[in-house]
Amino acid sequence: MKAWVLTAILMMWLSGNSAHYYSLEDDTVIFYLSLPGAEKVYFAHSLDDYVPHRAKVGEDGKWEFAVAANA
Repeated sequence: MKAWVLTAILMMWLSGNSAHYYSLEDDTVIFYLSLPGAEKVYFAHSLDDYVPHRAKVGEDGKWEFAVAANA
């Protein structure tokens, strides 16, 4: 699990000037991305061969995507 979390963090860091972070809640890792003006955001990870998953916009306007931490 640590390898894919580190990979995801690295990819977000390389994404440029957007603000991003993640949180660990129970058995779920939630990634957050502040990307004002974006109409769609997709998240892909190695757990399912990089199939793109559409992120959703949270109440605070940040894009969110959750992944099971124990996957």
